[in-house]
Parts: sequence; C-alpha cells; structure tokens
Amino acid sequence: MRSGFHLLQQLGLPRARSGRPFDSMARAYIELLIVRNEEYKERYFEAEINLYKIDGMIFHDAKTCPNNSNNRYGMPERLSKKFDMPMLVLHGDLNDLRCYSEEQARTISKLLSNSWRRQRAGESKHCFCRG
Repeated sequence: MRSGFHLLQQLGLPRARSGRPFDSMARAYIELLIVRNEEYKERYFEAEINLYKIDGMIFHDAKTCPNNSNNRYGMPERLSKKFDMPMLVLHGDLNDLRCYSEEQARTISKLLSNSWRRQRAGESKHCFCRG
C-alpha cells in the first residue's frame, strides 16, 4: 500500500514531505480553493482578474455541491459590479444531469456574448446572467 506522501507526490503537490505524511495531506486539503472561506475566494478571483485582465467570468452552480459552486453567496454579483464586467452562472450538477438545461445554457451564453460585444464597442459592460 502506498503512503499519503506518495499520493501527494503523484499529484504534483510541492509541499508534500515524506517525514510528515499526515501533515502533508492536511496541508494539501486546506490549500484547495473550494474549502476556503468566501473572503479568501473573492480575493483570489480579484487577483486573477487583475493579473490576466479577465473581461468576464463563467461560474458553474453545482446543485448538490455548493462548495464547488462559488456563486451561492453573491460573489458573481459583487465581482461583476466591482470590475464592471459580465458574469454568467450555468446551473447544473456534477452528478445529476437532470439539473442541467441545454436550452437555458444556450440562452444565457448568448446574453453573455452580447454583453462582451457591447463591452468591446465601448458600451456598458455590466451584466449578470443567471439562468
């Protein structure tokens, strides 16, 4: 049986240490974005928006796993207002395909595309699309 350290090495996690496998596994877990609080996630997204000059974002709302969604507590709305850029939330799930609507995804994707077009034309770019 392989140790947790070997698993962390295989995953390419740089802080894995062979002498402290449980500490290494705990650190790997707490460094995941989805287990962080909303303030940390928002600061992370703000830094990425600034670094990569992002002009819009797409969030996935995973119905049965809210921690994977990052849109349950108003983050897309706050980021959209702060950066004056379009946001899109696609509803679905990681396991249950009944939670996803192809037509809804097409419709809100068109809204986002139109918003980006207006943004590039110099018109207002604030748009929040929630299906």
